[in-house]
Amino acid sequence: MADKRAFAKFDIGYLDNPKMSPVLDVSVSAVLMHAASILYCAQHLTNGLAVSRAMERKIGGTSADTRLLLDAGLWHVAGHDCIACPEVPEGKIYVHDFLEHNRSSEEAKRASEAGRAGALALHSKRQAKGNASAMQDASGSHADRTADRMPRERERKRDINTSSSPATPSMEFTEFWAAYPRKVGKQAAIKAYSKAMKLADPQKILEGIQKIDVTDSQYIPHPATWLNAGRWDDEVIKPKETYSPWDQIGGNS
Repeated sequence: MADKRAFAKFDIGYLDNPKMSPVLDVSVSAVLMHAASILYCAQHLTNGLAVSRAMERKIGGTSADTRLLLDAGLWHVAGHDCIACPEVPEGKIYVHDFLEHNRSSEEAKRASEAGRAGALALHSKRQAKGNASAMQDASGSHADRTADRMPRERERKRDINTSSSPATPSMEFTEFWAAYPRKVGKQAAIKAYSKAMKLADPQKILEGIQKIDVTDSQYIPHPATWLNAGRWDDEVIKPKETYSPWDQIGGNS
């Protein structure tokens, strides 16, 4: 985060300055008033202008301290004769050489505007980068979903095609179909026969057909039903012989 505090420049030889040394010998408060005026001007961007009485109150100095600074040429008032410093309005003091070492209000304004422009450009760049990243993520997610969906879609279509296309009967099924006494639901029978082939060989299935009671065709199961139930393993139930007294009578007559 940018440091928004205002700063003022002081020469490291500030206290040893030829103009400052005599003041320091007489009044420390005058030195503090001078330092306070530099800080005040830098903070409020006054271009080196301040009010002596305000500095006196800030430090607890006196008018004598103000006179010391004026006599030393560290402060100037209206009508001064320093060719290096600008004219001073009435009621103000000017800190000698302030603009030689510190920013003017215009320089501070330009720096502030440049800082805001830079921050705005950086924000826009980050926002654009974030938007691009979000779009890339969204595009990638869409591509991933599409890629995941495509195999499932192909499989679904294959299942539809498989289920809608007639199954091709094998040679073994053809023999089964020819032998089975009730010919209904052939496509279902083909599928059921394929499953049955995993449980029994074709010959056993054909032999199982011989066990079917064909005396009443309406009771013969559909071939798919018969195969799915594994009924080639059914046992043949022989009908019980019935006995009637009339048979004996007829036999004795």
